[in-house]
Amino acid sequence: MRYTRPELGNHTLAYRGRRYWVVQIAPGERFEYVDDSMGDYAVYDCLYGNVFAIVKDDGKGGFLGSTISHVDLGETGFGSLEEAANHLSAEHDAYIK
Repeated sequence: MRYTRPELGNHTLAYRGRRYWVVQIAPGERFEYVDDSMGDYAVYDCLYGNVFAIVKDDGKGGFLGSTISHVDLGETGFGSLEEAANHLSAEHDAYIK
């Protein structure tokens, strides 16, 4: 399978896995349809070429993340962006099946 890498522009790549990337959103700009008022990071699926989750700094050295969906799935705490990407991707895969 071929992966589609996003154009980062002024955004910063905060975590890069093979399939899932976590992109730090540049202040005042949009990454895909996500802006910094929604969260600090967007989780991008390089297989399907879309953002599927939002992650915020929790102010204590950790992160809070949630899958984008039509219902509120709540936020989950994470110790790292890699952990957030792995957990949220599994949650997203279960949600869309």
